[in-house]
Amino acid sequence: MRSLLVVMLLPCLMAAAFAQTAPPPARSAPPGATSAKSPLLAYKSNLPFDVSLPPDWQSIELQDGMSGVSIASQKEPPYSMIRLMYLPKEGRSVNLHDEFNNFEAALKQAGVTAERVSEKALNCGGIDGLLRQYNVTSKAGKLSMKIWFASGTRNFYSFQLTSPPSNFAADSTTFDRVLLSVDF
Repeated sequence: MRSLLVVMLLPCLMAAAFAQTAPPPARSAPPGATSAKSPLLAYKSNLPFDVSLPPDWQSIELQDGMSGVSIASQKEPPYSMIRLMYLPKEGRSVNLHDEFNNFEAALKQAGVTAERVSEKALNCGGIDGLLRQYNVTSKAGKLSMKIWFASGTRNFYSFQLTSPPSNFAADSTTFDRVLLSVDF
């Protein structure tokens, strides 16, 4: 399934680098910040899943050819980003551990250090997946990431949070709420 990995890895790296063009200030409560109790709003689209998103995050178009939705915590970098992407499997079998191992190997080959912080099985919207958290170091700086990989009947899913470490705790809570809202 290396072809799915390669297609998803490059946009992930480009988006993460783009999101961090300046040292991130800590966000304690910027205007419009989503708190853990703020309601999420249903996102209407042609995605192969339903999802609710934080209303104060901005939709972004990365022009990377990926199918899905990408949102940022604010209009200008540095920002945190949530990407909910999918690729048709076209009948191929997917092993999530192999996909993550390939993902980590591709990061290393690109000169990015990814320290795995945690891993757990997570069912979102009726599909079993695997959630990993990373501390990532690249030439662009340091980031924290959460990535959920899952294999549905027709699609391979990669749902990602990329955030400056100073904002990760709050953004991770928002990302977890988004994941729990997914319905396939």
